[in-house]
Amino acid sequence: MKATIKDVAKEAGVSTGTVDRVINNKGSVAARTEKKVLEAIEKLNYTKSPIAKALVSRRKHIKIGITFPNLEYYFWNEVFKGIEEVKEKLEAFGVEIIVEPTKSYNIEEHIIAVDKLVKKEVKGIAMMSYDDKRCRKLIDKLVEKNIEVSTFISDSPNSKRLTFNGEDSIKAGNIAGKLMGLYLKGKGNIIIVGIHKILSCMQDRIQGFKSIVNEEFENIKIVDIIENKELANGKEEEYRKIIEKVIKKAIEDKNGIDGIYVTNSFTGSVGNLLEKHDYEKEIVLIGHENTDEIRDLIRKNIVKATVYQNQKEEIIRSIEILYERIAEGKKEYPNVQYIDLGILIKEKLTGTYK
Repeated sequence: MKATIKDVAKEAGVSTGTVDRVINNKGSVAARTEKKVLEAIEKLNYTKSPIAKALVSRRKHIKIGITFPNLEYYFWNEVFKGIEEVKEKLEAFGVEIIVEPTKSYNIEEHIIAVDKLVKKEVKGIAMMSYDDKRCRKLIDKLVEKNIEVSTFISDSPNSKRLTFNGEDSIKAGNIAGKLMGLYLKGKGNIIIVGIHKILSCMQDRIQGFKSIVNEEFENIKIVDIIENKELANGKEEEYRKIIEKVIKKAIEDKNGIDGIYVTNSFTGSVGNLLEKHDYEKEIVLIGHENTDEIRDLIRKNIVKATVYQNQKEEIIRSIEILYERIAEGKKEYPNVQYIDLGILIKEKLTGTYK
């Protein structure tokens, strides 16, 4: 049955008169109320009507750009899902989402991607950023041009960006350090494998991990921190091979390694290496993120635990904030907005608590 104006009013929790004012642009309606009405219209499939088309056309067209390094598909696929979800939601408000991903963690490529978005006349950009002066200057110049910027996943904390949506990376490192200490029963030698040194979130995770280990587990020693060189060409398989080679050498060179901490989703690559060389029986592996590969390794007891973020929610919130700022003129936002962290262990995945 075709939805009526009464159905829309009921769904939005407003009067039919309010719906009529929104549809026909009669008098002022609060932005929040108008948003509820438009969402109800969309939910009830009222957007297919000529009225809904007129609603979209009369609203100011807003372009919002997004850029991030689309390298580890198993991680960034969740970001794409979030983009599609918020894109569908904001379409009725005349918002166009333009995605300009990069192929590597390379600041020069990032700057080029941002420039492409600017040329497409975006009013706001959601970006995974780098803690580098070039990136901070880039953001500041965008803001000076009245282009709003929100960051997600990783931040440029000293820039003029509007807000950051992501995890508390120091806290994430704290949790990983606590898990390592408990699994090792407070004693052992560990190495840290740091991925993507140019991201502030990776360095914060290491800082958080080290602080907990040093403060709470005096008999655990961090014997080395291995930090990789970024690949400019973005060839992921080559990237994995390099990391695996580095870790294999570290294990063989340093007798008595009891634990490995990996700062991102390459936890899966390290776990596969441990399984391949039968290291898992003697080494506790703690890492980050929630992928099919990592979950499988947790079930096999190769990865002991992983701390993960909700990257889908982070990008959704970043885009919504840009829309609110550009379309509704909302002025106040927290400097950072942390998204809840999760922990995966074997017992949580298998349902066995023995």
